[in-house]
Amino acid sequence: MNTKRLFMRAARTFTLLPGVLALVLIASQSAAQVEPGRNVRYDDLIIEYLALEPSVEVREIGDGPRRPEGDTARLTAFLFNLRSAEVYAAIDWGGAAERQEIGYLQPGESKAVSISIAPAAIPYDQPIRALVYNAEVHRLEETDRAILHGEKAMRIALLVERRTWDAGNKRFGSFTRRMRESLEMLHELFDDTTAPDAAGLKREPIIDRFRIERIELFDRPADSTSDFQRPALFDDHPKYDVVIACDRQGPLGGFWLEQYSIGHNFHRSDPPKDLWSDWGEQALWHELMHFRGVPDYYIYRIPEGALPGRCAEAIEVPEPFRSDLMNSPYQSPQIGALTAAVANSKAGVSRVGACEEPSNPYGHQWNWAPESLAIEINDSSGKPLAGQSVRWYRSLPAGLEDLRIQGVAADRPPDGEAKTNAAGRIRITGDYLGAAGNQPHRSLWLLVEVGNSVESRRLGIVNGLWLNAAYAAGSKDEAVWSVRLDALRPVAPVAPQAPSALRATDR
Repeated sequence: MNTKRLFMRAARTFTLLPGVLALVLIASQSAAQVEPGRNVRYDDLIIEYLALEPSVEVREIGDGPRRPEGDTARLTAFLFNLRSAEVYAAIDWGGAAERQEIGYLQPGESKAVSISIAPAAIPYDQPIRALVYNAEVHRLEETDRAILHGEKAMRIALLVERRTWDAGNKRFGSFTRRMRESLEMLHELFDDTTAPDAAGLKREPIIDRFRIERIELFDRPADSTSDFQRPALFDDHPKYDVVIACDRQGPLGGFWLEQYSIGHNFHRSDPPKDLWSDWGEQALWHELMHFRGVPDYYIYRIPEGALPGRCAEAIEVPEPFRSDLMNSPYQSPQIGALTAAVANSKAGVSRVGACEEPSNPYGHQWNWAPESLAIEINDSSGKPLAGQSVRWYRSLPAGLEDLRIQGVAADRPPDGEAKTNAAGRIRITGDYLGAAGNQPHRSLWLLVEVGNSVESRRLGIVNGLWLNAAYAAGSKDEAVWSVRLDALRPVAPVAPQAPSALRATDR
C-alpha cells in the first residue's frame, strides 16, 4: 500500500455514515412478523456482483455451468461507493491474486475491476472483499464481501425495467446488491434442514447456488403492456443459465420453461406488497425452484366439487407438503424434504426440461413412483383389519380452467378393487397413475374408498407428492400407505352436484 500518499491525506474525514435501517413490517397468511435487516439500505463501498469470463454455453437438456475453458479466465468485481464522501478502495481477490488497491472513488462512483487468472486458480467458494482505508486507525477495513459460488453455480442475467431499477436504487442504494442479498437468503434456506421428514425422506441441504453475472436494462411504455416486446435476452441466453426479468406490474410473470427465464412482476394492493416484500421475494424463490425442476404443489389440492357425491369440501395438500414454498410463497418460507430431493437430483444441470414428462431423464414427477403400492388398513389401536373392501380411482381432469386440477366423477367405476388380507393390506401394481398416458391424464393422486357397505364407506387420498417422497426415500419397489380406518373421511351422503366434465370418462 502507498502509505505515504494515504498519510498525506489523513486530514480528510473517512467516516462511515450510520446505516438507515428500513425495518419492514410484513405479514404472512398466519401472522404478522418483523424481519429486521431484510430491507436495509446500503451506504458503504459495496460489491454489486461478480462476473466470470469466458462463459461456457448451455443449450441442450443436461447442459449446465462449468469452469471456463481455455488458458485464461477474467474475474470482474463491480464496485459502487455509496458513501457521501470519497473513499480509498482496495479489493481482496480471495487468494487468487495479490490484494489490489483501486484508488479513490467519489460518492456515487462505480468501477469495474478485473484480474486475469488461470481457470484452475479461480477462487470458487471464496469471499471477494471490498476494503476501504480508515485514516483514523491507518488500515484497510472490509465493507462488503461477495462469494464467488462454485463452478456449478447457476449464472443469472438480470433484466431490469428502468423504472423498477430506479426505484430499487433509490430504496436500497443498489438494486443489484439487494438482488444478490436475496439470493444469499435463499441459499440460507437451502441449508436449513429443520423441515420434517416426508414419507421417511429426510431433509438434506440443497447443493445448488446462484450468482449474478450480467445486468441489462430495458424500457417499457408506462401506460400499456399490449405492445411490449420482450428483450431478446429473455428468449435466448446460452451464456447464462437463467434470466430474471424484474418489472413491477409488468407483463412477464412466472417461470417460462422453453426460455429458461423468469418474469418477476410481483405486485399486490391488498395487502400492499411489492417485489421486495416477503411475499414478493418468496414468489421469486418459488419460481427459481421451478427452474430447478420442482413442480407446483398446489395442483395436488382437491378443490370443492372435485369429488361429487363423496365429499363436499376441498381437501388440502397434506402436510408436510402444505407448508412448503412450492405450495405457497405466501407463508413463512420452508423448503421441505421432497423439494430438496428433487432439486438435488438435478443439481448442476440448468437445462432440465419438463419435470412432468416421463421420457425426460430429469422428468421425475411420474418416474418417481414406487413399482407397487400397498394400502394398509388398521383399526383404532393399530391392528390390521382383514376382509375390508378397498376400491381405488385415479384422479383425472376435473373440468376446471386449470387442467392440472383433477377429480373423480361420481358415476365412474373404480380402477380396481380388492379385499384386505390378514395383514390388512391390498396391493396395487401396474401403471396405477397412468404415467404412460398423455398430459393432463396422468394422475396426481388416487382416491381410496374403504368399506363393506355403502353406509360405512370412508375415503382417503394417496397423494402423488407422498409417492414421490416415498420413492426418493428408497421405497422404489413398494411403498406402504398405512392408515387407521377411523382416520379416513366418511363418504358424505349428499347428491352428486358435479360439473359436466366430472362425469364418467374413459380410463
